[in-house]
Amino acid sequence: MISLLLLNHRPAPNVAVQPTVIIRRWQIVKTTLGEELLAGVLPGGYTWRVTTPITSFNASTRCVTTKSGRVYELVGPSAVDDLNLLVINANFTLNYVGPAEDKSGVYAQAMAGAVN
Repeated sequence: MISLLLLNHRPAPNVAVQPTVIIRRWQIVKTTLGEELLAGVLPGGYTWRVTTPITSFNASTRCVTTKSGRVYELVGPSAVDDLNLLVINANFTLNYVGPAEDKSGVYAQAMAGAVN
């Protein structure tokens, strides 16, 4: 059994300070409200982030833009290992997303088919 304790829950920096972010081991879910949210690991360590709702997606650049105006570049594959999925899903629960449908495969398929 794995126990998980999420520490240092804090808002992301202002978009003006951090307009673009690379995100790895990502997952995109559709909430019961119909919003799609991104979560994943920031470069340089084990900091996970859950975003505001996604407003646009560019498959050829692998970038999503969120309601805050921040652009996230999806690097590598979506989260597939148990630890990352556990932390991401715990973050979604912490952020009151509730039951959600994993849409990561739809995004991954679009990126695979995109021409750069």
